[in-house]
Amino acid sequence: GLPENPTPEQVAFLVSQTLASEPYYAELLNELQPNLAGLSIHKLLLAWSAVSRIALLLVESVAEKHTTTLYKDSPAHSWLPEYAPVLQMDALVKAVAEIISANHAEARRAVDFLTFRGLTGQEIWAQPLIPVGVSTLAPVFGAIDSPNLRRLVDVWMRQLGIDLARRGPAFEAHLRAMVQNDIATSRLLSGFAWSTADDYTFRPTNGREEQIDLIFVLGKTVIVAEAKCILEPTDSKAVAMHRRTVIGAANHGPRKSQALDVPRETMAANINNLGLA
Repeated sequence: GLPENPTPEQVAFLVSQTLASEPYYAELLNELQPNLAGLSIHKLLLAWSAVSRIALLLVESVAEKHTTTLYKDSPAHSWLPEYAPVLQMDALVKAVAEIISANHAEARRAVDFLTFRGLTGQEIWAQPLIPVGVSTLAPVFGAIDSPNLRRLVDVWMRQLGIDLARRGPAFEAHLRAMVQNDIATSRLLSGFAWSTADDYTFRPTNGREEQIDLIFVLGKTVIVAEAKCILEPTDSKAVAMHRRTVIGAANHGPRKSQALDVPRETMAANINNLGLA
């Protein structure tokens, strides 16, 4: 939460943290990560915010100098390098340690994780610090100033070796809870619509077993929903994979609907047992 009289920076920080955290990620975000020296992704978000704020303060200081007479009539080579300011590694680690309430080793690991070294799987948006010396780092201001933090959390999960398949059940449970809440709080739907609280597995008399993410009923209409939780695409390959997943999900829907329709009497009995009718 915010203090009684928050600064604009504190408000911006809280908003960015909220936007970065999917509501169904609470457990994953607070889980201690061995590949992050035991820090959680929530702590990594705090470290990222600290690095971002420190880097932006550097930019502001340079811009302020340039509006004064300090650079007036000076040759470009005397002031242009200041537009690529660097951070001292030790000072940055100390600042991060204090901000995220971590020890030196944990803070150093967080800074190392946010440093781009050209390793497989790294992205300049997810690792916005560039080594420019033995003990100095240069921030990539475009990546720090306007990131998609929600996507970064997914990228960090992948880079830390978290099984991304774990997001699926969490997303499905969140979706079902939202549907149930919307029905319960709607003057139009309350008493007219019902929804499953859990996923549903159904085996028709002649056919394969089907696991259904969400079933809800509007009057006499039974609606079958297929949920997918996948990484937001940002390049041509990811867009192709995203499209493939969505098309696959679209094909699953009719097949599962048909499974529920044969025999219809059996499904109707199951609907009653689920409390949907």
